[in-house]
Amino acid sequence: MKLHNRKPDIENLYKVLRKEEPARPTLFELFMNLPLYERLAGRKLVKTGDPALENLKLVVEAYTAAGYDYATAHGSDFGFPSNRHQEKSTISLNDGCVITDEASFEAYQWPDPDDWDFSRLERIRPFLPDGM
Repeated sequence: MKLHNRKPDIENLYKVLRKEEPARPTLFELFMNLPLYERLAGRKLVKTGDPALENLKLVVEAYTAAGYDYATAHGSDFGFPSNRHQEKSTISLNDGCVITDEASFEAYQWPDPDDWDFSRLERIRPFLPDGM
């Protein structure tokens, strides 16, 4: 589902982040959801081969089809430990909160990014359209 013929231009997002005026309106989402990715990309998620790479390909196709200048990509399983409960229904944004004050901030077991494999980001690079 291609919504328009806009070509990605990451410089638009960089300008927004630098508090400069971009050449055109700049869309931004941290993430969407699988049904929306599939609808925008016009295909289902492929569940063979490298599942993480296939998911990234779908995300790139969806963000491109929707006119974004970038695509969010989770380059590894890197994450922050929490007590969040995964549910399909709506839950409070406060659910699973582990940092509530300065003491819990200091006690938090911060993950070390150097301990994670971010090679997915290099493997997705050939699938990015020019300008993204």
